[in-house]
Amino acid sequence: MRYIFTLLILLISISAFSGQYAKEANDNPFLNGELNPKYEGELTALSGDIVEIIDGHKGKKLYKLNLNIAGLKHIWVTSFAPFAEGEITINSKLIFRGYIATSDGLDSTGKLKLKIESETLLLALKADSVK
Repeated sequence: MRYIFTLLILLISISAFSGQYAKEANDNPFLNGELNPKYEGELTALSGDIVEIIDGHKGKKLYKLNLNIAGLKHIWVTSFAPFAEGEITINSKLIFRGYIATSDGLDSTGKLKLKIESETLLLALKADSVK
């Protein structure tokens, strides 16, 4: 009984963080080769190679991720909190977990959108090395 109660609480907690498009975003978060802005705020994970690192919005780093999937453009990634210095480098193979975000949602001035030339990016919570 205790196991069932714990499992029920866990499922309720996970679904509390899911938005109305969670399943769709998890199945295919892309539109026209980029992250779909319809899924803003939904959790997803992306895996690929870092091909560029630039200074970005509000002093945070921006990481250009090559997903190595035909038909998909490079996806820009930033983070809630900075990653440790040197943790992410060019050619790093990483899995980022985070929220789909719009550039205008993160920066209403439009500077971020101009810098990344994209309407969307991933707002990462976590990065793990691909082994």
